[in-house]
Amino acid sequence: MKYVYYIGGLVAVLAAAAWWLNRSAPGATDDYYRQIRAGRSQKDAKFKQSPESPLPDSVRRNFQGLAYYEIDPAWRVPAEFIEKSANAIVDTIGRNLAYVGNLRFELRGSKFSLRAYRQPNDPPQNLFVAFRDETSGKETYGGGRYLDLTPDPSGTYLLDFNLAYHPYCVYNPKYVCPVPPPDNIFPLAIRAGEKLP
Repeated sequence: MKYVYYIGGLVAVLAAAAWWLNRSAPGATDDYYRQIRAGRSQKDAKFKQSPESPLPDSVRRNFQGLAYYEIDPAWRVPAEFIEKSANAIVDTIGRNLAYVGNLRFELRGSKFSLRAYRQPNDPPQNLFVAFRDETSGKETYGGGRYLDLTPDPSGTYLLDFNLAYHPYCVYNPKYVCPVPPPDNIFPLAIRAGEKLP
């Protein structure tokens, strides 16, 4: 059984996209859209061509690309990271994720807090967030979606839900994936990032 926390062959692409987005000027919307589209195109190509693709061969042959919501910069917000003492928590596959703190932010006029985790062997500044929202089980995977975060040089984290992605278990039942904790369930529909076809 394979344990999947983030997309192996795509980590470099997503990290580069996150780094660029973190340093981009808020008004650079044209470049922002181009970067998001480029990242999506590269991911689609890897899903179709890479031997590490989670798609079964029968699906990959006719794969035309993942489904995404329209890009909306309004779903990109700064977050304050409040560090906690590390505690081991056990997810549904029995693998430990370190709970390292909370990300506090405002979105659509409301204040939220998400529990953030560190994946095994990740650099200390990298954070992993699993969340569910009112699209889960309807427009997006019922088990939730993920975000991988790195801070900008000032230490600020940007939550960009346009980069929200589905876990591998959406595409292939041989994968088992972490589920979001109860604190990470949004009482609103986040129509950004990946969605179901």
